[in-house]
Amino acid sequence: MLQAHRRFLAAALAPLLSSLVVIGAYLAYGHLASGARSIAEVPASATQALAGGTTLGVVVLSLPLVLPLHRAGIRLRPTFTFPAGAARRVRSLAGAGLLALLAQQVEEAIREAGAAEVPAHQVGLAILAPLRDLDEVAYLRFASVYHSFESLTDFEAEITALRASARCATDPRDSPSTAVPDALVPAG
Repeated sequence: MLQAHRRFLAAALAPLLSSLVVIGAYLAYGHLASGARSIAEVPASATQALAGGTTLGVVVLSLPLVLPLHRAGIRLRPTFTFPAGAARRVRSLAGAGLLALLAQQVEEAIREAGAAEVPAHQVGLAILAPLRDLDEVAYLRFASVYHSFESLTDFEAEITALRASARCATDPRDSPSTAVPDALVPAG
């Protein structure tokens, strides 16, 4: 659309400008966070520089696309409905993002546990609890590997446990206390 209206220079330069802004944010973060040995020691100013800089990078990437469209008389009309079939794709992309976040959280929990080395099997077990809250079907698939399900009875027992925990979630008095998963506690 922009090329048809001969307004493509800004759009072509936007990724470069955005990258420069984000690089600047990373450099500012590195300078402000120098000397921090853990996440807890990173000053708030460093976190704000990183958050603000990366957000500004997105703005720098977007404005060269939106402003020429606006000048050309093209109006964007955002909607909260999806075309047929698109909602499922959006859910799967959102799920992928959540799984990436889940992996980062498990990694951080393992680091905080203080273990020098953690077997891969323990990492898999540590993922089970957060994954159960995120996606029950993905949890069942993952659990079938890490708990070595051998029959339909194993799946049925796990589904029964999932249903029981769902009932507990509706009544907080019945839910178990949250604690660090055993897979994250260093063997001593």
